[in-house]
Amino acid sequence: MPHYTFQKTGPLFELPEKMPEPGPYYVSLLDTRELDIFPAPFALYFSTDHHHGEGGIWLYLCDGDPSDPKAWSSYDEALQAGRFDHLARKPEGNPIFQESLQGAGHTETPYTQVVDGQVFLSYHKNNLCHGQATLMALSNDGVNFERLHGKKDSVVLRHANEEQVPHPHTGYFRWTQNPFSQVDAAYIGYSLYEGALDFKSAMWVSDDARNWKLHQVFDAEEGKHVPDPETIFIWHGITPESIRPISNGNYVVLGSVSTRAAGSMERSVELYEVEMAPDGVTLIGRAEKVLSVGASDQPDSEEVDTATLLEINGILHVVYVGTSEHAMRNTVMGATATFQP
Repeated sequence: MPHYTFQKTGPLFELPEKMPEPGPYYVSLLDTRELDIFPAPFALYFSTDHHHGEGGIWLYLCDGDPSDPKAWSSYDEALQAGRFDHLARKPEGNPIFQESLQGAGHTETPYTQVVDGQVFLSYHKNNLCHGQATLMALSNDGVNFERLHGKKDSVVLRHANEEQVPHPHTGYFRWTQNPFSQVDAAYIGYSLYEGALDFKSAMWVSDDARNWKLHQVFDAEEGKHVPDPETIFIWHGITPESIRPISNGNYVVLGSVSTRAAGSMERSVELYEVEMAPDGVTLIGRAEKVLSVGASDQPDSEEVDTATLLEINGILHVVYVGTSEHAMRNTVMGATATFQP
């Protein structure tokens, strides 16, 4: 039996105004209660989906239960309501952040953490480091983001052989405080490591969330630790906040399991739970499905992906992206979960 049990709560909000189809992509749910300057207890950052232009990072605010659609409002709505009037400088609307100094093409796949009272935002760009690479930006208020090193190079994840491999892609980075007893680092994270169909993933470690070192590279292998021989456990699809210890000294983690695909190719993605050793790189046994795609008339009928999780007052709240209409519509969805160690 899995340690996690889920209950879907449905769509959280409609396609954001001004956001190009297919809609929201790569959500990151952040607890902002320790940021006195931010006007809501929780925030959701997400991006466009493979936008051919600049793309961008969008912001929604949550005032209460993240599983309740009534609790959500866009940054634009909050701005109009005067909730950011205390800031002398602020974005004019969504998207609140676009990378303009390094790379070209979309600014996408955000992930956020509060580190020493600042919001750290990782994201990736095209046409950078001979492919696509992850950068970092920081914010004191959760709204105004500045590149990690200003006008200097702010790339934090680089492929070790970026000039030799055809697709040196280090995007889709998801990271958190290190939960693993056998990993000597303050922070850990997982990213794509090489793109296209023959992709790889990687684990990274850091002591300050600014400087990251490559720790392990993973091949994408069909049927390994998953029940369906046609699917792959996606290391860079791990939900970092889901990594929890269990009674035997190991950990369980939630992660995406998908058919092999790249770019806009059709795929099937669902959320699985798998046991992991304290080294953060060794999977144990076979993954179990814990959140399935919905019925054919549901917004998540094709994919359940990029789950992000927060525990609030003893309840686990999950936000994920559901895909439908032949991958032409993305919807931000909610769920609650319980955990039995």
